[in-house]
Amino acid sequence: FESVDIGGKLRVVMLVRPDIYVHLGLQNQNNKLRDNGVLLNWITTFNEYKNSPLFELVDKLLDADQPFYNDLGECWDHYFPYKIQNSRTGRATDSSFVSFLRFSFYKPRDFVSMLDILKANFIHQNRPVEDIFKKSDFDSDSFRNQYSEYLLSEIKDQILFYNSEEEYQVLIDFFQHIQGKVDSTYEEYIEFYQKYIVHVNEQKIDLPDFLKSKEVFLQFLYSNNIVAYIEETAKDTFMRWCYRERNYGNISPKVSLNTRYTIHYGLHKA
Repeated sequence: FESVDIGGKLRVVMLVRPDIYVHLGLQNQNNKLRDNGVLLNWITTFNEYKNSPLFELVDKLLDADQPFYNDLGECWDHYFPYKIQNSRTGRATDSSFVSFLRFSFYKPRDFVSMLDILKANFIHQNRPVEDIFKKSDFDSDSFRNQYSEYLLSEIKDQILFYNSEEEYQVLIDFFQHIQGKVDSTYEEYIEFYQKYIVHVNEQKIDLPDFLKSKEVFLQFLYSNNIVAYIEETAKDTFMRWCYRERNYGNISPKVSLNTRYTIHYGLHKA
């Protein structure tokens, strides 16, 4: 709770995660959220990121220590001047910021964590102060491993609100059994799930509620932003992430069955 002094009156602001809000058992949840709350949403697109509050916030973090004022985007373009490959054209035309978006849950602290890790690695390498970040810094095993562990810790904090440490370890064990495969069809997923259930039963491990059925488990992975489902149209391919699909009218998005799935970029190393 956060109390705010507004001229002698007390206003109490409750901050609550969307997944927790869904389980409060309120009537007319969507209307209550629209009328009495604010859904914090930092979502942007690869093409429109420069107009987003998320980019403005991150750029201002870089600008804060400068001795003079910089226009929006100047600091980012100075420290991260390289381009990355566009996933559709295959050409290096996308801003470096897009790679940060791909590896995040579109939360400011994800970007702060990435910058902190990059800065620590930069200092550890004894780089000259006037040097800038390169694509190789972002692609390095050191950065990817550290950031992936951070992102996994975010997932863990969310899961432990409902589940025990032992049940969390069961989840981690499932991904060890798929041996690094990050993309799968629905049929492959079912095969992974069935083989793992056999393993759990052989080990005489209590089955967590999220493993009770293949549909429940897939929704669990989707709701916790571990996997996205892939939607293909005649013109394009879309990666549907739970955090991107969430809005006032759909606070708890559902995963699509009988399609393809992919694990979040930022979690690959972990």
